[in-house]
Amino acid sequence: MNPVLEPRPLVAMIHAVPSGARIAQETFARDFPEARVWNVLDDRLLDDASAAGGLTDALRRRMLRLIGHVMDGGAQALLLTCSSYGEVVDTARTLWEVPVLKSDEAMFKAALAGPYRRIAVVASAAPASRRPSPNSTHSSRRCGPTAPSTSSPR
Repeated sequence: MNPVLEPRPLVAMIHAVPSGARIAQETFARDFPEARVWNVLDDRLLDDASAAGGLTDALRRRMLRLIGHVMDGGAQALLLTCSSYGEVVDTARTLWEVPVLKSDEAMFKAALAGPYRRIAVVASAAPASRRPSPNSTHSSRRCGPTAPSTSSPR
């Protein structure tokens, strides 16, 4: 089934914090009310990444299992609402043909397309503030060196 032609597409969202789910649900209700939204919450994702000092292979596999779960359940699109796990999207896109989106992807594209010489990134979790890899959807090539990052409590 082509998700573009589906009148009520099933859009899955994977959340790492409950507040992310609430904000995303409100936004979908306002901006894309025809979507059927499926929320999946693993509220240990961010804490486990923080405790491990960043994403580990085990945490990446865990996120890919969650993504596989929604794909097997018929999701026609997926939004990963936790930017700390954004790098897993690049892998997911090679495994599934369904659109898989990062929470901050459009923001980075817009910022990099703008006339800015410097862009500051503020993040509440260390993995989210990592510089994008050269293979990721958004690239830091137009931005200069990053300043040291510090973690702050959520």
